[in-house]
Amino acid sequence: MTALTLFEQQALVSDSQTLAVMGGLMTSELTRVIPFKNVDGGAFAQDDELPTADFRAFDESNEDSIGSSKPQAETLKIFGKDIKTDSSKLALFGPGAHRRAVDQAIRAMRLRIEDVFINGNFTAPNPRHFDGLKKRLPVGSSQTILNHPSAGAPSLAAFDELLDAVDAAPGEKMLIVPKTVRRQLSAAMRNPSLGGNINMLPDEFGKQTMFYGEARIIVTDVNNRKEVIQGYTDASSTTSIYACAFGDGMLSGIQGRNTRGGYGLDSYDVGEMHVTPTFLTRIVWHLSMVMENERAAARLANITNAAIVA
Repeated sequence: MTALTLFEQQALVSDSQTLAVMGGLMTSELTRVIPFKNVDGGAFAQDDELPTADFRAFDESNEDSIGSSKPQAETLKIFGKDIKTDSSKLALFGPGAHRRAVDQAIRAMRLRIEDVFINGNFTAPNPRHFDGLKKRLPVGSSQTILNHPSAGAPSLAAFDELLDAVDAAPGEKMLIVPKTVRRQLSAAMRNPSLGGNINMLPDEFGKQTMFYGEARIIVTDVNNRKEVIQGYTDASSTTSIYACAFGDGMLSGIQGRNTRGGYGLDSYDVGEMHVTPTFLTRIVWHLSMVMENERAAARLANITNAAIVA
């Protein structure tokens, strides 16, 4: 099945409670653009070598060639939240007490997904995560570019190199940056010598969005523990930004079956618990991420918190 964003998946969901959770998760820029593919297993193939293609003369045969791929395994992870509200609160304050608890849980889940998408590490500190972009694109890998040999101000020339490292056809390139870099891009846009390639354009929802050249800027903030997702916590107090191409055959999320037999996120009321006087709502999502093209994402490392340079 084609990978669909949460917004696109809403057309396939009839349950109002699950739709409400999807809507809450879509309030951040990153969770809004990640598409998810339905899977029944965790085995994938990553493009390794494309088949050859060439011209021929009359009476010649087309060259018989097939591409090659590398096996890749991804494990679906169990993500979700049990939301409990004291039954006496419901009696005294009405259903709004539980709705507020659900809204808080959805916000925490949204921030957690964003954090794991960037910083997830299957081996440590939490093996329940899937590997995020930082783990998949370590310094020294072919898809990680150094903004500076050790540490330096963000460079537009390095941004260009980062975008060139991503093969987005036929999709769209996006740059995932922290708020500090977004502010630095805004300052550069006001500088005639730097801002010629930085623009504000409407996205598919009509919202004014920053673009660097052809790439949409996606901004991350803090996680559910109020820690900056793309903080300056790498070597020499630096951070990294990422260029991605989302979609089928590129970078996407994957999601498995839910308890109702469908695919993707599910939310339902369990009801009042027998052991404790609480009302329980459960949200469950079996998900992970997959990079089917090794050039679907790239990392720019060694960026300090300084004004942008050319």
